[in-house]
Amino acid sequence: KKSTKKAEVISKCQKACTELKEKAKIVEVDFDNAKEKQFMDELKIVGIGDVPQTYVINAKGQIAGAFSGTTDSKILVATATKQISGGGCCAPGSGKTCAPPAKPKS
Repeated sequence: KKSTKKAEVISKCQKACTELKEKAKIVEVDFDNAKEKQFMDELKIVGIGDVPQTYVINAKGQIAGAFSGTTDSKILVATATKQISGGGCCAPGSGKTCAPPAKPKS
């Protein structure tokens, strides 16, 4: 059952890549691989058991959306192409702020 769900998710992602005229790529991450898990930890992305997770990262490197299980390719395309408000300097959930550095007190 796990491989069937994964195959469904990959299929929807491939369709979204085609709809985006190949301006998108699929990157599979193995959370059982320590190096890959460390990278995902840095991005604040966590694996959730046997349910495939899809993260849409836009051209600016921002996480534009996160989906659990199978998601329609049209939703993936819409998520990849939507504008993210707030200046867009930090990925949502990154834990970082985009505020200018505080001025020293005199």
